[in-house]
Amino acid sequence: MKAQSILLFLLLSSPFMASAQWHLGFSGGPVMGNFNVFSSVDDAPRGNTMSVSTTNGTGFQFNLPVQYSISRFIAIQTEIGYQRQVAGINRTYSTNDQFLMNYTTQDRYQMNQFQSSLLLKISTGGSKFQLYGMAGPNMSFFLGGNKERTEISEYQGGEIDEHWFGNPINAQDENLQKGVFSFTGGIGANIILPAYTVFVEGRQSFGTKNVMSTPTETIKFRNRGIQLGVLFNL
Repeated sequence: MKAQSILLFLLLSSPFMASAQWHLGFSGGPVMGNFNVFSSVDDAPRGNTMSVSTTNGTGFQFNLPVQYSISRFIAIQTEIGYQRQVAGINRTYSTNDQFLMNYTTQDRYQMNQFQSSLLLKISTGGSKFQLYGMAGPNMSFFLGGNKERTEISEYQGGEIDEHWFGNPINAQDENLQKGVFSFTGGIGANIILPAYTVFVEGRQSFGTKNVMSTPTETIKFRNRGIQLGVLFNL
């Protein structure tokens, strides 16, 4: 009975095992970065009000994917890569000062990150062309970067005073987390050729852990981008 069960399992799984194949490749493309800012307390001085907004920034990403195709319909992909994330936060303080009307800080972050991902891919299973969806966890590690700040003072008389400066990011001063867990999802298309597969895909990543935090704010990232790449048959 045990031998019959093993034989039945092998017969049922043989179509999947026969089509299982390893692929190794590379991909890259632009990444649109942004932040989600959650303010818990208004930390502006008494009598003042503060508004917060975010700005998109365009960075880029390079990946080295390794894919194991279980069948024409299911694949598991792991990858390591580099990403440069660009995003901004604007804070405007409206004051009751007799001279100063508004004070605005515009912070633009450019962060270098090492990333690793584990993705499940479900495709339509075509032999020459496939559409697929993908999802899985991702881990990012902060490698360094820089921050640009523009300070704008608007006075009651209409005068505007503006200053700009930039400096490398100090993770401790920015309350920046060096490791951030996120979730990635997306859709894509494969063009399958005899020796390799060309693909293009759109991705969306959501940080599940705060990338930065202060006593009054928590900040998470969200990125979306396009990846163009190739996977070689091994």
